[in-house]
Amino acid sequence: MKIADIKAHLAIWEAADLAISRGKSYTVDGLTYTRQDASAVRDQLDYWRMRLAMAMRGGRGCATFRPVVSLDHWPACWWHRNWRGRF
Repeated sequence: MKIADIKAHLAIWEAADLAISRGKSYTVDGLTYTRQDASAVRDQLDYWRMRLAMAMRGGRGCATFRPVVSLDHWPACWWHRNWRGRF
């Protein structure tokens, strides 16, 4: 996906977030979002911000961390666990 397309999706969800924060409803792709759906809209914002960040880095994901001791519960990538709120 091109950076321009990702920015367009991000702008749509930012507009939705602004509308529902003002108490209005907003329709995206035939689905109407209201204040009760604020968390779903924020999740979409987080997703598109992450996609934009990855596209700006050239589409590279983060390097996979492999611990010396195998731990099944260890995350494959620290960044994916902690990217919320970094934008």
